[in-house]
Amino acid sequence: MAHNLSGYHRALDLFEGLVAGVARDGWDVPSPCAGWTARDVAGHVTGGQFLVRALASGEPEPDVNADPARFVAGDVLMSWRAARKECAAALTPDALG
Repeated sequence: MAHNLSGYHRALDLFEGLVAGVARDGWDVPSPCAGWTARDVAGHVTGGQFLVRALASGEPEPDVNADPARFVAGDVLMSWRAARKECAAALTPDALG
């Protein structure tokens, strides 16, 4: 069975565009999510890529809600891109089958 991931990839592209548009000093500002900074929100979504990878590969699932900023320590955009790349590599036809 072929899987069409175009909508998924469009969503990832849109998120990457948002991340790329945040100034370096904008990551520690409060977000609309109570108690979370912009970095925490980005970390939660980035951690979601590790969660998808874990589900595809049978690895233990990371808790993307506990200290989500850990997924984007340092350069948020580069952390996002690395997580996205690792997730994409795990989404093989066998994993999606």
